[in-house]
Amino acid sequence: MDEKSVRGRSETSRAARDLAIIAVIALAALAVVRFLNVRGYMDTLVQRIGMMGLHDVFVISLILLVALSVYSLRRWKESRAELERRIHAEEMLQRHQEELEDTVEERTSALRKINEELEDEIAERRQAEEAVRQSETFLSTIFHSIRDPFSIIDRGYRIIRVNEAYAQMRGKSHEELIGARCHEILQEKDAVCEDCVVEKTFNSGDPCAKEKLCPSDAGDTWIEILTYPISDVEGSVSHVAEYIRDITGRKRGDEENLLLIKKLEHISRTDALTSLLNRRA
Repeated sequence: MDEKSVRGRSETSRAARDLAIIAVIALAALAVVRFLNVRGYMDTLVQRIGMMGLHDVFVISLILLVALSVYSLRRWKESRAELERRIHAEEMLQRHQEELEDTVEERTSALRKINEELEDEIAERRQAEEAVRQSETFLSTIFHSIRDPFSIIDRGYRIIRVNEAYAQMRGKSHEELIGARCHEILQEKDAVCEDCVVEKTFNSGDPCAKEKLCPSDAGDTWIEILTYPISDVEGSVSHVAEYIRDITGRKRGDEENLLLIKKLEHISRTDALTSLLNRRA
């Protein structure tokens, strides 16, 4: 049985109880009047108090009984209407509460789903960051393990990365080299050097190479500069890797071979005793 039915029955029982009490009181009053009338006390009582006759008393009692009955019925109807309004208000409040609970549950479920998605995204980003960190560590290890000078230059001719061998060869620290334009920090020039292989690689998109003599107090040194293009996702050359190796030994070997060849040619064309040209010459 629902709460509305229980309250309705309780209110009906209360109104019926009020009517029963009024009826009992009225019957008791009539019984008293009847008793007094039978004993002959009623006329004496009426005469002493100067009241109206027994008939009028009965009529008044009946009128009061009807008035009390009407009042009780009106009160019951008002109580019934008030109860219905209260039940309706409670039903509306219950409905709003259920709707609010459903809304809160939906929002909570949506927030929980968003939170789970954010947690998954954070976990994926952490995994990606960890993979990038490991890859960076791996590439950095390889980069610095190269014994020959090695650098990476962007399209603004800024040096963005060098290994220890490159810094030692240039006589500069990493802090001085990183972010500086190569022609400014190395050659003290405002423009790109002539016959720059880095510029050629940027323009052509192909690997380039050149040999260069570097005079010094310790002796002339020959180096070979090799450049390789690094492309972005669109296929354009965004950076150039510059690899430098010392070819002084090879150059000296070439010179020695050239001298040996010239010496052999001279021996083959001259006579060993007279130093004059022989028959072959």
